Amino acid sequence: ANWTRSKAHLICSAIWIIAICDPVLLYFIDSGDVMFRYKTYSCSYISTAKITSLLSFVFVFVPVTIIIGTTIPTLMYLATARESARRVGGTDPW
Repeated sequence: ANWTRSKAHLICSAIWIIAICDPVLLYFIDSGDVMFRYKTYSCSYISTAKITSLLSFVFVFVPVTIIIGTTIPTLMYLATARESARRVGGTDPW
């Protein structure tokens, strides 16, 4: 696939926006079940609704899996490029 920089940034931005939807949607669906602890600055969602587990899966697990799944090949590509650059005498810092 021929990816441009702007297309890749657009896709990554969409993934992060989808990931941020989970806490916002959980707040609007079960706003009475949100508990804030100001001593530890934490937020807990106390909900038994089945929709919250589905939302958590879709909006948290899927984007994180995509990010990890794309980071690993990117790092492998960069390692290969670094080795190739060193073989031909490249001096660019990585």
